Amino acid sequence: MTSPLVFDVNTVLRGSGNSLNLDATGPAPERIGLNMVAFDKDAPLSVNAHFTPLGGETLNAYATIAGPITVHCGRCLETFTVDTTIDVNRVYTSDPNFVEGDGDASDDEGIETITGTNVDLTQALIDEAGLSWPFSPVCEDYGRECNNDDVPAPDGESGKDEKNLLDPRWAGLEKFK
Repeated sequence: MTSPLVFDVNTVLRGSGNSLNLDATGPAPERIGLNMVAFDKDAPLSVNAHFTPLGGETLNAYATIAGPITVHCGRCLETFTVDTTIDVNRVYTSDPNFVEGDGDASDDEGIETITGTNVDLTQALIDEAGLSWPFSPVCEDYGRECNNDDVPAPDGESGKDEKNLLDPRWAGLEKFK
């Protein structure tokens, strides 16, 4: 199974220096996202990628990824699916000396590598989803309304005689009356 997030960029790296637009569709290679919002594994993804050479064996990849995400509302606990798009923008290189700093060069400098002639946008999508999507989504984030009948009471005591309920933060002071 080929991933719609992997592109052969040989023509950009070895070509005339022109940009390249590529489109791909296919299933997500893995679950991509956060605990409560993500592209599920095998979710249908549509990718429009634009690759621009930056010189040498380095290029900029800008891609728009569209597909259905599964969302678990943090308030009403309902699970639903909604179509969304997310943009990624990342520099890729096969030149190990692309970034030269004052200290020791390491693989953790944030520059992605080109494997052979392929660029894999999976990690860029994971990073962007983690930064863009809400950690604890609610229905309102996606233009929906929570069903208030199903929303659990935050204090576990709602519906009882609320005027005479003891605030649990002050319950320990009860013994000093």
